[in-house]
Amino acid sequence: MSVVISQNIALTQLESGGANKPLIGWHNLVQRSNIRADVEDQYFPAINLANPSTAQQWRSTAKTEQSLYVSVQSTEPVDYIAIARHNFGSSAAAVSVEVRSSDHPDEWRVVFTETILPDDSPAILRFEPVIALEVAVRIKPAFSPPRIGVLYAGRLTVMQHGMAQGVTALPYAYDTEVVTGQAESGDYLGRIVTGQSKSLSFEFEYISYKWFRQHLDGFANASMAKPFFFAWLPQEFPRDCGFGWLESDIQPVTERFENELIVSFSLQIRAIAV
Repeated sequence: MSVVISQNIALTQLESGGANKPLIGWHNLVQRSNIRADVEDQYFPAINLANPSTAQQWRSTAKTEQSLYVSVQSTEPVDYIAIARHNFGSSAAAVSVEVRSSDHPDEWRVVFTETILPDDSPAILRFEPVIALEVAVRIKPAFSPPRIGVLYAGRLTVMQHGMAQGVTALPYAYDTEVVTGQAESGDYLGRIVTGQSKSLSFEFEYISYKWFRQHLDGFANASMAKPFFFAWLPQEFPRDCGFGWLESDIQPVTERFENELIVSFSLQIRAIAV
């Protein structure tokens, strides 16, 4: 689980003090009509990435250098790529991100330099905001053809400030279903894991209501139907990144604090285990 940021934005975020604020990657411009790949298995095409289901995948059939392309052609800036259910870590695939902009439509510009992810869990690749015509995810496989279950490209939501105390750390928030075998004599016969996910509750307090309306209104409306990427302490623990969905609506509770209307709310999240 990783949040990896480009060098330029790393310096900017450190200077502004915003490098460790929680991130939510829900805004996504990937659609069936704008995603394509250099190489794809006919049974696992790139258009599967337009569906946020982790059960559907894009799979390549080659171990050569290749790319995925998203033709965003949007006036909204793009500042992240996020992936889940991939094999980039175990296959030691180097990944980078390039964009074409309207200012230089014939030129590809690197916005995220080549990186090898530490494992196969969800990852957010973050870079400076850019208004792009097309985004390219460059992949250099080492051991096996690459595959991805979920690909998002869009604009991250950076929370106004951190969470309230008492949060279960993401790497340890497992919710495991098991069946235990026990003999009539009482002997232990073993256990079988029948399912596993992660269950988290993120509490936010003293959030400006004006800020909430401006930055979280879209997420609050879409979150019950759409999964998202998230990171709770992206600078301090960059490998703590997840992909999940809400189990209940966001219901901000308002109050007055120093003549300002503020809200508190919680995110009840169920996330994939890997």
